[in-house]
Amino acid sequence: MTAQKVLILGYGRLGEAFSRLYGSLYQIKGVRRSPSESPLVVQMPIQSDALQPHLEWADIIIFCPAPGRKDILAYRETYADNMRFLLNLLSHSTRPLQSIILISSIGVYPRNSDRSWSESDCIPDEVAPHAAAGPLQEVLLTTENALVSSVIPYTILRAGGLYGEGRGYHHRVMQRGYINSSEISAQWMSSVHQDDLCAIIHQVIKQNKIGEIYNVVDDADLRKKDFIQWMAREMGLPIVQDGPPPDAHVNRRICTKKLKEELGYPFRYPSIIQFLEERKRSVV
Repeated sequence: MTAQKVLILGYGRLGEAFSRLYGSLYQIKGVRRSPSESPLVVQMPIQSDALQPHLEWADIIIFCPAPGRKDILAYRETYADNMRFLLNLLSHSTRPLQSIILISSIGVYPRNSDRSWSESDCIPDEVAPHAAAGPLQEVLLTTENALVSSVIPYTILRAGGLYGEGRGYHHRVMQRGYINSSEISAQWMSSVHQDDLCAIIHQVIKQNKIGEIYNVVDDADLRKKDFIQWMAREMGLPIVQDGPPPDAHVNRRICTKKLKEELGYPFRYPSIIQFLEERKRSVV
């Protein structure tokens, strides 16, 4: 049986991890704007007519570009504009596509809310005064809606903050060498290990899940303040006083019942603490 052809648009650390874990099961090609030493990668922007033959090659597209800057213009260009351009090219494709897997974010859900969010919930616009994720929320929803309203088969994965392989909040803190007191907030952690996200992408392809949206966060029942206290205690990181955390509602929870019931995926890393404890034991 011929391996399925997977085209990864925005081939970065997630694409590298997916290739490392599942490269023997798929034919993989990546597209990215910046240079890469990987033989799997074609260097070009997504918004290029030269992308067309690569789309004709693919059975499955994983759409996971990352913005180079954290501002609204970069978000729009990276997510919404790239998606619109991609869908336009695909409308002229002569080869049917099995699906697009969009790596979205739990940033679609209002951060300043006191409730649990599932995939079927109606999502209001973020209007709270501390709506740091508001512009990102708008862009992500625009991107998702463009894909859903197209005729292209799709699956959307709303991922939490990624950790593992040199990414994540804990990695930034460990590199810095201390914890700021302003970071000790009561918000719930909503994270997922990069390898678990890759495994879920594989399951979506394997189980041919089409027309579905899944929240993807690990099983940790953990507030950020408790995680920070754990890091301070277990990793010997000092807490530097730089003021209190922002005064905002931070009780947003992310429901993963649908993911567990429909995909039946057991997380390799159910929590970031388990991941860090395993890593600590491996270097002893």
